[in-house]
Amino acid sequence: MSLNTLESQLLVECYSQLKGANIYAGYGLWGKEGNRTSYTVKMTFLQLAEQFNLVPSGVLPETVKLQRDLVSSRTSKIKQYIKDNTDFVFPAVIAVVESLDVEKLDFSDIVKITLNPDSFRYLVDGQGRLSAIKEIVNELPELGNNTIDVKFIISTGLASDAQLFSDINTTPIRPNRSQCVAMDSRSVLNSFAKRLVQSSPILSDKICYSKASVTTSSTDEKLWTLNQVTAFILTITGLTAKAAEESINEERIAYWSGFINAYFSQLKHSDAINDALSGNKPPAQIRKETIIGTSVMFKSLALFGKIIMLNFIERGQTKADWSFMEKLKHVDFSYSNPQWKGRCMNQQGRLEDKSFNHRAVASYLCDVVGLQKPDDVISAENDVIQSRLQLDLEVNIDAAA
Repeated sequence: MSLNTLESQLLVECYSQLKGANIYAGYGLWGKEGNRTSYTVKMTFLQLAEQFNLVPSGVLPETVKLQRDLVSSRTSKIKQYIKDNTDFVFPAVIAVVESLDVEKLDFSDIVKITLNPDSFRYLVDGQGRLSAIKEIVNELPELGNNTIDVKFIISTGLASDAQLFSDINTTPIRPNRSQCVAMDSRSVLNSFAKRLVQSSPILSDKICYSKASVTTSSTDEKLWTLNQVTAFILTITGLTAKAAEESINEERIAYWSGFINAYFSQLKHSDAINDALSGNKPPAQIRKETIIGTSVMFKSLALFGKIIMLNFIERGQTKADWSFMEKLKHVDFSYSNPQWKGRCMNQQGRLEDKSFNHRAVASYLCDVVGLQKPDDVISAENDVIQSRLQLDLEVNIDAAA
């Protein structure tokens, strides 16, 4: 990478801000990685905070990058993660250093490394963790003795150092949202979603744990995904993600699980939904022929369920009367149903998955079964009507021309 005079001067200035305040010495492991040698040590939070500075912003031009800009929200989330959990754990941070004194010991892979304060150093991976740890040791110094792995790599020039950042951030495949939900046991909402699916005789074999979404062209044997179940729960309960974590308890899980299972059982009054939920047709065929297996339909069904609950409450029913659901029997959920145009499909026939679409679809289902609708759902219905009148007007004008 060739730098002009100004870029070189600014890089030197940046490096000068990335040096240490004192010497660091520690023991670690060395290993060969490609054509580089890496050295991995355990540092305490306090040592990491003292030995490393954040790459300064506003010093280097856009054409010269050591790190991406720090995202403050990322720092806040990591700091909160440390504060909220006693079992926190972090992957290693990766440090590029100007130079490193290495003394090999008699043990095969163990070395003593010394990092002198006049050697520049920065984290090519781990800026967010460093920023959070710096704040944590200031606010809660008793946490300073916790440790994190630091992998040192000696700099071989700006181009190859920058390539490290690129390789680290483009090679791995991040887990999708469903996989994170499936593996998480800390979040109340995620735990509720898994318990709901596992205990439901209708949903247990309909939910995919490994994909963020199931596309219409997919041959997957599942209808919806686990992360979509979390969104479903939030919509049908009317909770935000934060409120769910604070208010969902065993009593509420039992209550909502019962209602959701009863709701899905009643949805089977629809011939098409029954085919999907009872396995009368394979999921791939359901997705190909109907909108039932789509994200927008699943979210719309969640909103429809919420409106049903609101109607039950308004009527003061001590025992839910689900008889109105029988009116769903012959609803056409195929893509060709003109009712979906302007609701969850645009004029080109493509699906749209926004909050307006969920309200517009739920509005239609409410009209079919004769439910009272909330004001925002009524407003969505009015928008659908107005957009169709406008389209008819445009068509008539075009025909007259």
